[in-house]
Amino acid sequence: MAVAAALLTLRVYPIPLSGVVAALKRGRGLTGFLGAARSVRDPSGGLLPALAVVLGFSVAVFSLVMSSTVTRGAETAAWEATGAQVRVTGPTADDALVEQLRSVPGVAEVGRATVLASNVNLTGAVRADGVRVVVVDASLREIQQAAGQLTPLPAELVSDEVPVPVLTGGSAPQGSGLAEVSGGGEVRVVGHVDLVPGLSTPHPFIVVTAEGWERLGHSVQPGNLAL
Repeated sequence: MAVAAALLTLRVYPIPLSGVVAALKRGRGLTGFLGAARSVRDPSGGLLPALAVVLGFSVAVFSLVMSSTVTRGAETAAWEATGAQVRVTGPTADDALVEQLRSVPGVAEVGRATVLASNVNLTGAVRADGVRVVVVDASLREIQQAAGQLTPLPAELVSDEVPVPVLTGGSAPQGSGLAEVSGGGEVRVVGHVDLVPGLSTPHPFIVVTAEGWERLGHSVQPGNLAL
C-alpha cells in the first residue's frame, strides 16, 4: 500500500504543480518559475524519497491512533473496575461507615452497592430465571456523574414511581414494561446495563435502589462496598 501510494503521488503531483508553473509564468519573478518548471520536467528523488515520506507519515498516524486507543481503553477499564473516584471495601458498609466517609473533607457523596445472596425469577414483559438482585443507593447515580468516565444509571431508576423501577443487567433479556419479581411484587423495567461499575456482578441480574427494594417489602442488608 505504501509503494502504491508513493507511485500514485509521483503520477499525480505534476498536475497541480503545472498549475503553479502557469501562474508563476505570468509573474515578474524568475526563481519560483524555474524551480517549479524543473520539478515538473525533471522530478528529483523519485520513488524512494516519496516512499520514505509515506511510510513515515503512516507510522506516525498509526502510532498516534493506537496510543490514544490503548490509553482510553486503560482509563475506561480502571474506572469500570473502581466505580467511583474512591472505592472503599471492608467488613460491612453500614450507615455508620457511610456517615463517617461523608464527614471526610472533600467527599461530596457516598453510595453503596451490594449483590443479594438469593435468586429471583422475573416474569412479564421481561422473563428470566435465577436472577440475582443488585441493590444500590440512589446517590450512586450522582457519584457516577461526577466520575466523568462512567455512564451513570438512568434517572428513571432513582425515581419514586409506582411500580418500582428496575434495570435488567448482564445476560438478562433486554426490554421494558411491567414485570413480576418472585416474592417481591410488580416492578417496571426501565432499561438495561451490562454491568455496575465497581461491583463484580453475576449474570443475569436486576438493579434496584435500596428504597425501591424496601417498597417491595424486603429489608436491605448492607454489603461491604462503598463508592
